[in-house]
Amino acid sequence: MNPIILLYYKDEKLNDYFEKCAAYIKGYLKENYPDAEIVEINDQKCNPVYVEEKLSEINGREFLFASYCHGSRDSFNDPQGNPFIKVNENDHMLRDGLVFTNSCHSGAELGPALMEKGAFFFVGFDDIVSIYPDYTETFAACDNFPFLLYLMEDFTKNEKVEVERKIKNFYDQQIDKLLKKDVWAAKMLMTNRDSLVLYFSQEDKL
Repeated sequence: MNPIILLYYKDEKLNDYFEKCAAYIKGYLKENYPDAEIVEINDQKCNPVYVEEKLSEINGREFLFASYCHGSRDSFNDPQGNPFIKVNENDHMLRDGLVFTNSCHSGAELGPALMEKGAFFFVGFDDIVSIYPDYTETFAACDNFPFLLYLMEDFTKNEKVEVERKIKNFYDQQIDKLLKKDVWAAKMLMTNRDSLVLYFSQEDKL
């Protein structure tokens, strides 16, 4: 398996939501891929110097990069809003990467820029991503599903329509469950689903 970088932190806005997302992935990897090479970047380590250092250690290998963080149209940001990956500054560090993120807006400009710099794919959001406090497990499950789907079947070998269908079907299943409990939470998850973007390095895939 390719090396896996998990980036996450706790902050005032979402408390431990990003940590919970990463914890689920770590648990899945421990159970199903006990020998996986995992690099964790968290809290104060989420800065350009440390992130670039860890990315440099990959030494040109393909790798998975899961970034549970805040973002802007052109960057992944730390809890204070400072970018640690930014377009035309250090986005080249994610070349050869398979990038997953639940950060707001980063799919608008950062995602396409990463593809131009040599990333293999990017799965994220091009608008704001909302979390409903009473259903964080449901929202985290949706945030993590593309990553888990890749681990289960390496979806880069599938066509765009098939991968997109599977991801959105999972969202729709969770939305249907929420509609029976809380309409506002369901609508919030619908908005997240509609902001999801997927980019692949090959034109015939996503």
